[in-house]
Amino acid sequence: MAINNISNLMNNSPGKVGNNTPSQQGTSAPTSDSTTASKTAVAQDAVVLTDQAQSLNKLQQKVKDAPSFNQSKVESLKAAIERGEYKVDSERLAKKMVTLESELGKLYK
Repeated sequence: MAINNISNLMNNSPGKVGNNTPSQQGTSAPTSDSTTASKTAVAQDAVVLTDQAQSLNKLQQKVKDAPSFNQSKVESLKAAIERGEYKVDSERLAKKMVTLESELGKLYK
């Protein structure tokens, strides 16, 4: 039934398999006026993003546009290392690592 109709659209010459006849479907083939009307009445798909999705998109764009690192800070750290003045506070570093792990763990619960 629907398959024959699709075949009819693809094969409009008489005598081919899948060609609709009035006895197969019970009605005659549509006229050109109804075909034109059905083409103009085709529904369009649309996507609407929520406010939260739009905010996330803006945030992603800001992150993308922002520099990935602070060049002046990198240069000052390089100079301090070369002069032998850069010292790592291991306790402070360990505390920050634990805090980061704790925050990441909260995201996955």
